[in-house]
Amino acid sequence: MESKSNRKTILINRAFQSRLIFHFAVVNAVLLVFFAFLIFLFLDSEISANLAQAHTDLERFSDLLFPIVLALSLIQVLLSTALISIVVLYASHRIAGPVFRMQKVLESLNQKDLRLSWKLRQNDQFTSLSEELKTFTTTLDADISRAQHLSEEALSHATDDNQRQQLESLSALLESYKTRTESYDQVQE
Repeated sequence: MESKSNRKTILINRAFQSRLIFHFAVVNAVLLVFFAFLIFLFLDSEISANLAQAHTDLERFSDLLFPIVLALSLIQVLLSTALISIVVLYASHRIAGPVFRMQKVLESLNQKDLRLSWKLRQNDQFTSLSEELKTFTTTLDADISRAQHLSEEALSHATDDNQRQQLESLSALLESYKTRTESYDQVQE
């Protein structure tokens, strides 16, 4: 079972989630600069023409317009980057959390421990993959238990020393797995 502290951690895979946030922020900044440039060009030409008709004292309206557009653009970048970061953090958590959990499960399986049980949250990604992994480990657990039972049975009937030695090696290998079931008799279908 998972501890509650893992579920409250948002930055599970810092590198993945930070890279995702960075990419969104860069795209946002590039689009903002392009948009600000277009607004600047449009406003400069339109307003300059109107001010020239109004006999204003400003020689270049763009000198007045540029700081305004720049300030508004920076505010927009900061706000949108903050909002995008929050959204990406929570969205990627639905991906990074299950990947982190399945990585721990696979590490356990690599250590020949089939006793681990896990559950993903309902809205997490990869729930079908998780279910398939559970089915696989349950089947493997049952098969190893059955093979242990058959190995013990064959060992009790072995007459040849070579055959007995091979069956003992097989039994030792099967015993190295930590299974949920103690014997095949408990897993009968």
